[in-house]
Amino acid sequence: MIFGVALGLLGAYGVDHFHLTTGGASARDRGVRLLPGKAVAVTQAQLSWYERSVGHGVYWLGPRAGFTYELTETAAHDTYLRYLPGGAAVGSRSPDYTAIGTYPATNAYAAVLASAREKGRVTKPVANSGVASWSTGHSTSIYLAYPRLPYLIEVYDPVAATARSLALAGVIQPVDTGY
Repeated sequence: MIFGVALGLLGAYGVDHFHLTTGGASARDRGVRLLPGKAVAVTQAQLSWYERSVGHGVYWLGPRAGFTYELTETAAHDTYLRYLPGGAAVGSRSPDYTAIGTYPATNAYAAVLASAREKGRVTKPVANSGVASWSTGHSTSIYLAYPRLPYLIEVYDPVAATARSLALAGVIQPVDTGY
């Protein structure tokens, strides 16, 4: 499930903090400090800069007015982006919010196709030759994979129908379309 305890932001890089800044951004868009094990609120500009700086795709639903973007990265380079509505605390352990997980996995597409044969799994085609898969027993997490894309993408929503709708709608995309 997407809300496991983060093992440590950027811990695999051997640093105890990472100063996230955006070149050319206004002062309020610069200077966010990521600490290991801590989620941080980021702007769209900071999220874009972060994706470029780590050198791999970070997937999301796109911009959403009225939401705070909460970014977390684990030591395994898994990235979580939660959409927090007004009043929700950054770092909350509550599973009540939509989130997109990006997991580096060179064999994600083959793994999702293989899991389709498992009892209790549902698999559907999605745009761009991708595939969505979920467990009938845990349908609040939908997994997306695409040929030649080295990521497994998780779409989580506490309402199963919303998670499926978002995953199947073709709206999940990299923050910057360069990935």
